[in-house]
Amino acid sequence: MNPPVEHPGTRVEPRAHAIPTETVRFPIDIPAGATVEPAILAAFAAAGVLSGFVIMDGLACAPLRYVMPAASPTPDRFAWYSAPHEAQGTFLSGYMSVGRDGDNGFTHCHGHWALADGTQAIGHLLGPESVAAEPITL
Repeated sequence: MNPPVEHPGTRVEPRAHAIPTETVRFPIDIPAGATVEPAILAAFAAAGVLSGFVIMDGLACAPLRYVMPAASPTPDRFAWYSAPHEAQGTFLSGYMSVGRDGDNGFTHCHGHWALADGTQAIGHLLGPESVAAEPITL
């Protein structure tokens, strides 16, 4: 069992900030053979949108590369990730958060997918390493 997570630094108050913003809905066309993360970041840039949320349902990937939650191998972290898995699969459900890390785009994606071998899996998509197997509009 890992010890409780203790974050360094001063506690920020209030713990949450809410800022009104405009919501924009736009299509994200991903062609077959496109790497998932760059394709989504390019669509956000083309739409002039800095951050958002993408429903990933129906996206087929070959390869689909992902990791799953796992126990941390060291006591300095509460949890970590498994070794990468690689398969062919299609999102049954999933979402990708899109934002910024400094000057660069950043994504974080959790999903539930059906794999080509008939099994199902869940995990954290490795978007820079996963490739669309067929065209889709998200």
